[in-house]
Amino acid sequence: MQIYVDNTLKFQTPDDLLDANLQLSAGPHRITAKAWDDEGPFSTTTTLLVCTNSTNRTVKICSPTQGAVINGPVHIVASADTSLPFSQLQVYLDSKIIFRSSSESVDFAPDMPAGTHNITVKGWDSSGAFSSTVGFFAGGTP
Repeated sequence: MQIYVDNTLKFQTPDDLLDANLQLSAGPHRITAKAWDDEGPFSTTTTLLVCTNSTNRTVKICSPTQGAVINGPVHIVASADTSLPFSQLQVYLDSKIIFRSSSESVDFAPDMPAGTHNITVKGWDSSGAFSSTVGFFAGGTP
């Protein structure tokens, strides 16, 4: 089996089980897993958005971006950073909570109607809340 990142071989194993941690830079990456069996090669490819944040007590929203016009599903990717004990991350769509987690990152695609929207991602640590907001249009041309 082989793993390619942005069309470059990054990992391979003769085993039929793949278990690898790869260091990736921030941004979108094309990930391809390729394998061979008695009938020949087969593969699958996906795009992965790596969202990193190293600014203390901030939330970085990597997707959607401010002012984006999105056709198709809206993919929310964000990361919180704090040097204090972290407790919770919440995602709001137009001021209504749609997701919460104890993780410092979020990666999901909620259903939403076409139109102009705001996403706010708010994190909590032992000192209180910190957040970031982006506005975008879902469903085609505004």
